[in-house]
Amino acid sequence: YVFSAGKGTYDARFTLMFESELGNIDNVYQNIKVYPNPTTNIVNIFSPDAVINNIEVFDLRGRRIVEILNQEDNNYQLDLSKLETAVYFVKIYTSSGSITKKVIKK
Repeated sequence: YVFSAGKGTYDARFTLMFESELGNIDNVYQNIKVYPNPTTNIVNIFSPDAVINNIEVFDLRGRRIVEILNQEDNNYQLDLSKLETAVYFVKIYTSSGSITKKVIKK
């Protein structure tokens, strides 16, 4: 492509369009399910579109209290039975990125 122009301002000359070749990543994250929520013991994490690599659980103060590494699966059962009744944040790392979900432990 060759473009030549004289001096001046050309405000409406070009339109740039961007297209993603990665697909719709938001759908990958929306499809990740954490259930039952609220829970008393076990939380199931299901990621149909991306492999779960790691999982971290944080308390309301931001302290990491659980870390599960190298899962390499689409399902995981997270045991919260030893944790106190509270609100926790489960950070799920997948092959497409990460997402944080809120979980209530009864």
